Amino acid sequence: MAALAGTTALLDPLGFRLTMLAMYLFLLYTFGQRRPVVMTLVSLAGSFGVYHMFVRWLKVPLPIGVLGF
Repeated sequence: MAALAGTTALLDPLGFRLTMLAMYLFLLYTFGQRRPVVMTLVSLAGSFGVYHMFVRWLKVPLPIGVLGF
């Protein structure tokens, strides 16, 4: 519930990619993944990969955020 609440609150200010990156990191850590390389690679692939899939292939606009991400 904390991940969903945080994601909802941060989606507009930070944008989809940074918000999902933070959510993936939080969830991986919470569920027991402690290797930083694995956490980083999965989070980057998940957040940026899903963003590009939705925006480029499915033509669904997602929030960009204040920082341009």
